[in-house]
Amino acid sequence: MLRDEVVVQQFKSAQRDSYSLRQEVSRLEFGFMQGKTDDHILERYAQIRRQLAQSSQLERLLDPRD
Repeated sequence: MLRDEVVVQQFKSAQRDSYSLRQEVSRLEFGFMQGKTDDHILERYAQIRRQLAQSSQLERLLDPRD
């Protein structure tokens, strides 16, 4: 029972992390449309995309509905 609660909490945490990362991606993409394409911005965008891919995998693994 306790293990199930831990899995649910980890799942919720992964969802929150994904949400905040998606918000940051949206802000960066908006900046791209305004011509802001500095190297550090592009690197951050790539880093976030990798984190989102990992987070999505984690969400699928931890999904308590399965």
